[in-house]
Amino acid sequence: MDGDCLNIVSTTDAEKSSQGSFAGMIMSGCPAGAFRAAFPGSTGLQFVYDSANDEIVVFASG
Repeated sequence: MDGDCLNIVSTTDAEKSSQGSFAGMIMSGCPAGAFRAAFPGSTGLQFVYDSANDEIVVFASG
């Protein structure tokens, strides 16, 4: 697909990865241009599921 993409995996799954692959879920979306524009470059993102409000909260550092 053209444009920027966003791929999200859990930290637990990513830490268990070996040789570029892992067992677990991956969430992705393309194009993610507007999202990338809001968080450019090497901005660190943390996605947390807020079960009380049934929503995903994004924390950024950079």
